[in-house]
Amino acid sequence: MGALGSGRWVRPTRKKTVTACVQLDIRQLARVGTLQPGTRLWVPALGCRLDVTDQGLVSYRHDRLPSSTPPLQGQQRLPVLWRACRFGGHRPIFQCPTCPRYAYLLYGEVGHGWRCRTCAALAYPSQWENALLRQMDRANRLRRRLDPGNCLMFPVPQRPPRMHRRTYAQLVAQIQRNEAGLVPAWQNHLQANRAQLRDLTQHVQ
Repeated sequence: MGALGSGRWVRPTRKKTVTACVQLDIRQLARVGTLQPGTRLWVPALGCRLDVTDQGLVSYRHDRLPSSTPPLQGQQRLPVLWRACRFGGHRPIFQCPTCPRYAYLLYGEVGHGWRCRTCAALAYPSQWENALLRQMDRANRLRRRLDPGNCLMFPVPQRPPRMHRRTYAQLVAQIQRNEAGLVPAWQNHLQANRAQLRDLTQHVQ
């Protein structure tokens, strides 16, 4: 009882997280140049094929799977729109096939096809973490901006090559402010666990 991460994780009615689905990132597709008409992509995890059409749409077509596998969805069109950037150029964005929302990420599930996060009723993993774990994640993310292999157990990394001294000083200040709040957060976590343990003991007696 009271271990790190305990609490809402054990609720059987919690939402599925985004990590449980296959993600389709339009920014990554544009970065590697796969949004040209006639391009064909294969998604092994879902057993499907993605074709880029001349109309600028990414269409989804289900390929035949073993009979024991539930169908994903016969054919689905994923509209792609191009938005103007502030300093010139354009960037692509999906329009969800099931609602009018725009999203850079679509999530694929067997039996449901591709949907935005809202339509798929997905949550981020951090939404099921307690305040202490979220703060530790923030601290580690700041440290990884300086060194991808760094974490809370190591000293603050030195300034990376070609990083401005002012940027480095700002990151170090953010790390120090964030980690200064870890001790109060840890104390609150322990107090909550002690209170929960007392309640359980009283019920047992």
